[in-house]
Amino acid sequence: ERGRPATVPDADGGSAWRVVADTAPDGRRVVVALPLGTVEGATSKLLWFSLAIGVATAAGVGLLGSAAVRLGLRPLARMERTALRITGGESALTVTDTDPRTETGRLGLAFNTMLGQVRAALHRKDASEQRLRRFMADAGHELRTPLTSIQGFAELLVEQPRLPAARRREAHVLIARNAERMSRLVDDLFLLAKLGYAPVAHRETVDLLSLAADGVGAAVVAHPGRDVRLAPLGGDGRDGSALDVVEALGDAHQLSQVIGNLLANACVHTPPGARVEVRVGAVRTGPDTGGTDRPGRCGAT
Repeated sequence: ERGRPATVPDADGGSAWRVVADTAPDGRRVVVALPLGTVEGATSKLLWFSLAIGVATAAGVGLLGSAAVRLGLRPLARMERTALRITGGESALTVTDTDPRTETGRLGLAFNTMLGQVRAALHRKDASEQRLRRFMADAGHELRTPLTSIQGFAELLVEQPRLPAARRREAHVLIARNAERMSRLVDDLFLLAKLGYAPVAHRETVDLLSLAADGVGAAVVAHPGRDVRLAPLGGDGRDGSALDVVEALGDAHQLSQVIGNLLANACVHTPPGARVEVRVGAVRTGPDTGGTDRPGRCGAT
């Protein structure tokens, strides 16, 4: 079209030409053509340059993004290492990244809270296991005392068939009481095996004098060659002082165990001729509130 530029191919197969044709005022036809090789070369170079810039930019962005991700995940890597060390046995470790303004910091706070709860649970578990071990050891030891008493009284009844009726009745009563102690110990062991914790003490009003008398009777039978006697707290029973009932709050079963163990140790670990005395009484430590000749419960120990 006249007056409008157009691109035409080179006749020899070279670069294309940009051609514009028009008619001069004198009627002559004027054609102007410029080769496009330089323009095409510049365009090609610009295209390759742009492509290189794009690739370099993408690579740089990728590297920077990877570095930023690694930097952001570094606290998580530290948490991972800490968790592995805790798993290896270093239970006292904590996470140091605890900035509440960041997500990893909040995660670290939650992680430390969880660790604290786990440690507390482990401490409770260890304490419970220690209590259970102590209870099992004590129970095994305590079973021997009533068993020895039962055996001693049974042998006494067998070897002395003409024993006075009062003495035989006392032996029967003590056998029954020691059997009850053994039964309760077995029940405690069953409860321990079933529920996993040691039973608690049953606090009630108990007669310490009766418990001491039972313990002395069992010790006399278990150690026939020993002088074991019961006496009031303020005398030896031969100076006119009388035994009196002493009540206290406690677990009768456990108190019987204590008295039996003390008497057994005294009979075993003292010279054969030594006298073993159990003294029972109350000492007033406050105002008398009992209204009787004995110290009141609130003011006696």
